[in-house]
Amino acid sequence: MQVATTSYQAVLDQIKPSKQPSVFSTTKDEVTALRNGQIDAIVTDLPTVFYLAGAELENGEIVGQFGYAGGTPEKFGLLLPKNSGYTSCVNRALDALRADGTLAGLTTQWLSASANVPELKR
Repeated sequence: MQVATTSYQAVLDQIKPSKQPSVFSTTKDEVTALRNGQIDAIVTDLPTVFYLAGAELENGEIVGQFGYAGGTPEKFGLLLPKNSGYTSCVNRALDALRADGTLAGLTTQWLSASANVPELKR
């Protein structure tokens, strides 16, 4: 997991490991450590774990999620170069997705605790 993330704080608060968990600077470093057998699992947010399991890791498997309400709620965004010619187009697309309910549906399906991932309990 990455230091200073809600995933890191959830591990400390809910798992309460007896020794300091491994932390990494980037998701790429986490994946490398997993592939090299240095760690057994990656703890990260749902959007990232869906991508990792489906695209980055051969036979990647999502085993569960924490029902964690601590820390600051995460927010997601899009990043474009400063003064990008695409900004107005992207904003119009997001407005349209928001207006017809598509964005809310995608958020519920892929970015929320209601995604089809079982909750891990202690």
